Amino acid sequence: MVRYCTKCGTWFPLTSDYFGIRRYKNKFSFIMDCKSCKNDYIKRYQMENKDSISKTKKIWVDNNKESLAKKKHINYRQHVEDYRIGFYHRNAIKADLPHTFTIEQWDIAKQYFNNRCCYCERESVLHQEHFIAESNGGGYTKENIIPACHSCNSSKCNKSFFEWYPKKYFYSKEREEKILKFLSYENNVEKIFS
Repeated sequence: MVRYCTKCGTWFPLTSDYFGIRRYKNKFSFIMDCKSCKNDYIKRYQMENKDSISKTKKIWVDNNKESLAKKKHINYRQHVEDYRIGFYHRNAIKADLPHTFTIEQWDIAKQYFNNRCCYCERESVLHQEHFIAESNGGGYTKENIIPACHSCNSSKCNKSFFEWYPKKYFYSKEREEKILKFLSYENNVEKIFS
């Protein structure tokens, strides 16, 4: 099957390689002009109407600033979370450690600790803290990742939780039990990852 382009007067095979597709009332049909002619028309129109397009776009952006900012923030946060998960997965694979942690499990962990640092309860940007450090054999799993602020994450580093946490001024027996319960620890015994 072929179609005649009404702009350039050339016959082309009637496929999506040569003609754009439009949807009208849940029906799909090919556009009358070939893709090359359509693209030329769009470029020419944009050049000739640069000022009016720019004004219209500026008005739309001004009217939608709040929703655009919110969407940009959500997309940025999602991108950062995806990047972190990919980064920690690669590190765990290189170190031959378990690496089953998911974005859904991260959301559950943050909700469990009310979107606060699990150690000091500060509202802050939360980092994925390895309860047992990677260097000590701690895997990237739901039993080993908890939300912590940058300060606590850096301070703990690769120290044992049971030695580090009780010495901190913000230590709380209640929070300690909550952390251990979330990570399924029994009798405060350090887990060994094989």
